[in-house]
Amino acid sequence: MSQSTHDKLRHAQELLRHQLPSGDVADVFDRALDALIEKLEKRKCPRARRPLPGGRPSTNPSHIPAHVRRAVWERDRGQCKAGRRCTARTLLEFDHVVEAAQAADEERRNAAQTQARAAAHEVVPWLRALGFGADEARRAAARCETVPDASSLERRVRLALTCFGPRTPSPG
Repeated sequence: MSQSTHDKLRHAQELLRHQLPSGDVADVFDRALDALIEKLEKRKCPRARRPLPGGRPSTNPSHIPAHVRRAVWERDRGQCKAGRRCTARTLLEFDHVVEAAQAADEERRNAAQTQARAAAHEVVPWLRALGFGADEARRAAARCETVPDASSLERRVRLALTCFGPRTPSPG
C-alpha cells in the first residue's frame, strides 16, 4: 500500500470514529466500497427518486435516456445479456446498435419522404396554371413522390402531366 493510500485509510478511520469506535480496517473498507459502488452505479445507471417523465430530449443518436438505462440495468441485474444471459459483469456498456441503425434508417426515410412531398407540392401551382383543377393537380403531383429520378421541377411537371390523357380543347 502506498503512503498516500495509507494516509487516506487513516483519515477515513478518524472520520468514522463515531460510527466505528474500533476503527476496524475491514469495516472501513466495507463502507468505502459501499460508497464507491453507489457512486459508480449512479454514473452507470442514474437513479432518481422521482424521475422526470420522458427525460430531456437529445439530438445525439447514440444517447440512451436515463429511464431506459435504469430499466435495462434492473432487468439484466447488471449482467451481460448479449442474446442470452451470461456471467460477464465487467466492461459492460449500454448498447443499441440495431435500434440506433433502425432509427437512423427511419430518419433517412422520413427525410426523403418529406423532401419528395415538398418537391411534388411544387408541381401543383404549375399544373393549376395550365388549367387543371386543384384535386387533379394534387393527384398528379403525388405521382412525383414515388419517382426517384424526378429531380428537376421541369421533369416533375412533365411526369405529372403523364397522368392526364390527351385533353381536348374546350369549345369556345
